[in-house]
Amino acid sequence: MCHCGVKEWRSQPMQAKYAMGNVELAAAIVFTGCSPMQIIRFLQNAGICCFCERTFHRLQALYLLPAVDQVWKKQQVALLEAMKASGTGAKLAGDSRADSPGHCAKFGTYSLLDTTLNKIVDVKLVEAGGQVFLNRLTGASIQHAKSFDVYSCALSKH
Repeated sequence: MCHCGVKEWRSQPMQAKYAMGNVELAAAIVFTGCSPMQIIRFLQNAGICCFCERTFHRLQALYLLPAVDQVWKKQQVALLEAMKASGTGAKLAGDSRADSPGHCAKFGTYSLLDTTLNKIVDVKLVEAGGQVFLNRLTGASIQHAKSFDVYSCALSKH
């Protein structure tokens, strides 16, 4: 306790029980694509206090992933509205990615791109499984594309 009666000192603002500087550091790690363990180890070796890996993952789940999801949905709605408003019809291209040769992925992604705007319209994550997987992905993307006029559509099923 200091002479003025203060029992606790905080160097950064708090949100719930988390220091916002820690949230900002976790965001910097995620958004730069750095390895959390390498950054945490670097800071510890430099003698800089830092959160542990478990706290990083908790911050990511509580703050960062919901924020990314919210921004993605907001931008996707704006993109779809712009595509509808253009009146020219969308030019779409789709492609899938399941795994690399010699590997067996459990999940795969299918991306749908508006080639005029050069922007991703939708991304689907589906459990992998041969032709059924590809049919589900392209089907899901086509269903999404039905919400606006489509001028042309090229889908990959390899």
